[in-house]
Amino acid sequence: MKLADLFHELHIEVYAHGHNTPITQRQVFAGDRISDLLQHSSEGTLLITNLLGSHLLRLVELVDVSAICLLNRQPTPVELLPSAEKNRTWIVVSPLGLFETCGRIYEVLQREEQIS
Repeated sequence: MKLADLFHELHIEVYAHGHNTPITQRQVFAGDRISDLLQHSSEGTLLITNLLGSHLLRLVELVDVSAICLLNRQPTPVELLPSAEKNRTWIVVSPLGLFETCGRIYEVLQREEQIS
């Protein structure tokens, strides 16, 4: 499933568009420690986090992740958007918390993998 389709299906609000690459369950990581996010970041990864601020800006600048999903309708740091656009990293915001967002992403990607 492509990232844009996943975000649309789950009603996740998009603030910065990245490459519309395919995503699988193995490419999703959720965490709230910057060290964990850095360790699990690679090209094609969708990171899900509650972190805000300069931590995310540095992450976008240092690592080539496909997308970062913020949670609970958190306001997106404005300083993050230009860097995300430049690096073609999706910045999206889920209306739900960590557990529900991860569960719904898992369900959608699981269903997609079964169809394929």
